[in-house]
Amino acid sequence: MEEHKNLLVLVMDNFQDYELTTVATTLERAKTFSSITFYNPNEIKVYKGQHGIVNIQTSNINNLDNFDYIFIPSGKGAKLLRKDKKSLSIVQEFINKKKWVFAICDTPNALYEKGIFNSEIEYTAFPNGSIKGKKYKENKGVVVYQKIVTGKSAFYSLEFALKIIEILQGKNHRDKILQELTG
Repeated sequence: MEEHKNLLVLVMDNFQDYELTTVATTLERAKTFSSITFYNPNEIKVYKGQHGIVNIQTSNINNLDNFDYIFIPSGKGAKLLRKDKKSLSIVQEFINKKKWVFAICDTPNALYEKGIFNSEIEYTAFPNGSIKGKKYKENKGVVVYQKIVTGKSAFYSLEFALKIIEILQGKNHRDKILQELTG
């Protein structure tokens, strides 16, 4: 189990509301991180979810080294991620420094297509017809490979969050949070 530290949530406009809120609130409930910071390196300060339910105000970041974990929700925002060199370079920096990367839905596809995920990385992603890596796991809801956790779709958001809790805080804590959520 790792020490609790700071999570950076890389937010693109039109992110998938359910993925972001389910994952972030479950991790917050479990007190998995000391802080959760929403960020995008571009000038826009408020990003809206693709369903218009959630708006996120991003923070300014002076030093990415203050973060050991990054979460990138997907939705239509994954299309924007594919074109955003600054955001892609941030994810690449986390991988290069062997920090944890949490990506869900179409985001893992975008990271593979842009060369951030190499052909040896095992991952799952939304089956949208994108280029798939040779180690793409079509029948898995959540895949863990070294310090990369991927989730297949919004449907797997809770399982994805619970896997992060299990990895960072242990199975007993994961089970406790699941029990709290299910009653």
